[in-house]
Amino acid sequence: DKEPQVRSSEGPVGAVEGRILYGGRGLAGCSVKLIRHLESTTFLGMFKEAKEGAEFETVTGEDGVYRFEELPPGKYLLHWRPRGSDSWIRILSERQYDLIVEKGETATARDIDMSKPVLER
Repeated sequence: DKEPQVRSSEGPVGAVEGRILYGGRGLAGCSVKLIRHLESTTFLGMFKEAKEGAEFETVTGEDGVYRFEELPPGKYLLHWRPRGSDSWIRILSERQYDLIVEKGETATARDIDMSKPVLER
């Protein structure tokens, strides 16, 4: 499994781009949501607790591509929802976050193909 690619952009914020596909073809009109993953230390600094922070939403274009601009640097959870659906989906993974946004960089998320099971490969 390859790591997300990173490309340079401007400013103290970062960006994320990716594609949602069905059978290898771009899927238009899907909602995509990034949720900032925050960790806080509890009980004398011995335990870390995951919390959810700010949310950012966009919709895929005709080619299935989505893009988030001006994101604060940090770790994010990636969720998506097909057009007409009420339920958000996330890749089942042991990791607590899906993407890392770095200042001045564009992170490229792995392609999501809706015709395949939602398991990390």
